[in-house]
Amino acid sequence: MFAFTKTMALVSYVPKKGKNVVLLSTKHREPQLEEGPQKKPNIILAYNKSKGAVDHLDQACSAYTTQRRTPRWPMCLFYHILDISLFNAFVLFVAINPKWNEKNYLKGGFS
Repeated sequence: MFAFTKTMALVSYVPKKGKNVVLLSTKHREPQLEEGPQKKPNIILAYNKSKGAVDHLDQACSAYTTQRRTPRWPMCLFYHILDISLFNAFVLFVAINPKWNEKNYLKGGFS
């Protein structure tokens, strides 16, 4: 099922009984489906193509995190924002300095 506004598209897709996938996109404007037996919406295919970056972010943030145990949810949110900001700063640093850590690349370092 699709829903549209001037700037966004919402899709609700049920791949299996009892499982519902809902995605919101500002890129897609038409209700397009893939050819084949499953007939997945193109919004879901585009998401699946680009979700590797999110997985990499989650992996890096879990390995190098600033989070601490706290009962206060604003502090948890602050720690999460700080983790993502630090990762983004690292990505920008590596983009500006591509030769950084090139000697350690084969030893398991980031590039």
